[in-house]
Amino acid sequence: GTSIIETASCWECGQGGVPSLFPVPSTTQRGILTACPNGHKLAIVLQASGWARLFERGLKRLVLGDTRDAILDAYTAFEMYLSDVPARVRYDREKGASPAALREELKPATARSECAIGAARAAASLATGKPAIRWSEEETTTVRNRAIHAGTYPSEEAAEKLCLEVGRVILAFEDALDALPCVNSHSYHEA
Repeated sequence: GTSIIETASCWECGQGGVPSLFPVPSTTQRGILTACPNGHKLAIVLQASGWARLFERGLKRLVLGDTRDAILDAYTAFEMYLSDVPARVRYDREKGASPAALREELKPATARSECAIGAARAAASLATGKPAIRWSEEETTTVRNRAIHAGTYPSEEAAEKLCLEVGRVILAFEDALDALPCVNSHSYHEA
């Protein structure tokens, strides 16, 4: 997965009354196995999903003026989120389903960006009975493609628009899907 820096603290080191905070390289996975600088082993479970942490890193980079990396992080988070939508739609309707198994089963439909976009739009539309969620390709995909393929550094305005549009679309999907019942005892994000 994409490298993200998390901050961790060691309980054992902190017993002496001195807080022990240190950076931990993470991936987009929900857990980290690591050791503190003094060698104490730690297992860290992260509350936010990988896409959410990557999107947050994109927003931090936007604030710091690193527009190219901001849009790359934000758009990658967007693609990661979209690839989860069809699995979530099925999980919410299939009692006893496993999110990991559903994601694996749906990989052929979600592994490529264009397929994931179509699969997410179709799954959410079919589940809600409403028109597919739309967004500005000019403010998202086009800006991202220029940064990736042409090495373009977008303006702060273009980077901000991309981040805002990605956030708006993710919230639109979440609102639409949260309004539907889930047959499982835990939500997709908790499972």
